[in-house]
This record gives sequence, structure tokens and C-alpha cells, in this order.
Amino acid sequence: VQFLFRLCPAYYLAFREGDVIDAGGTRGIIERIGYFNTTLVTIDNVTVVVPNSVLTSGCITNYSTKEILRVEQTFNVDPGMADENVRAALREAIGKDPRILTDSEPEIRIESFDSMSTAYTVAVPCKSGDYYNVSHALIENVYASFKEHSIEMGSSMMGMRGGGQ
Repeated sequence: VQFLFRLCPAYYLAFREGDVIDAGGTRGIIERIGYFNTTLVTIDNVTVVVPNSVLTSGCITNYSTKEILRVEQTFNVDPGMADENVRAALREAIGKDPRILTDSEPEIRIESFDSMSTAYTVAVPCKSGDYYNVSHALIENVYASFKEHSIEMGSSMMGMRGGGQ
């Protein structure tokens, strides 16, 4: 690995073993960094070997460099639903997950709207190690909260946007 550091320091500093990255079309935990390839283990425990040439020529998203990440999810709601009811259901869903950090207010905003749906984006902070679990739990909690409060989905049930910015 020291050899790689001398040849391409930016590559070496972009990630370490144990980091969670998106690279070369794959998202996973870095298990091993070799001279010619890097081994990732995906969330479903699949081993993927990515050639280092792919990593050095593409964009790498590292989810492990920051302690706190922001999970963003967008939910499309029927445009006839009352805004205050939708926001109340979203706040309730957010409150169900203790991994969502409460240092600041969660962000709930209308991202877009048309005759078929109103898109609400929810952004919540969490520890980087909880990112994937919070992301998926948020979808499940919003779904349950919408059912409980009779919030009808819009034309596209849910859209997802990456977070971490």
C-alpha cells in the first residue's frame, strides 16, 4: 500500500479499509486494498473486486469520512392532502427512530408539485454508521405513518435521493 501512496497519494487518502464507499458502480465496505484491486463487501454480504484503475479514474463517495451524515428521502403525496397533516405524519415518522439525531430540527420541505403529486423531502442527521439503517427505517416509518393518518401517496409512491452532503 505504501507503493500506491507514492504513486498516487490522492487515491490512497480517499479511503481506508473499513470505510463505506460508492465506487466503480458498487457500494460497500472496503475489506482489502491491494496493488491492483480493492475488495468491497456489499450490504447484502456479496464480495466485489473493483480494479484500482476504475477507482483512480472515477468518482469515489466515502460515507465514512464525516461523523454525521444527512439522510434525505423524498415522498410523493396526493396533492389534495392537507400540508399540516402531511408534515405531522412526517414528524411522527422521524420521531420513531432514536438513531436520528435531535441536535437540530429535521428539515421537511416541499421539493416540487404538479397535478399528480406534491413531493416532500425529509432531511435528518444521523451518525455515519447508522446511515443505511436510518435511510431504510425512515421509508418504513413514513409508510406506516401515512397509512395511520390516511395520507394518500402521489403518482410515484416514493423517490429517493442520496444524502451525506
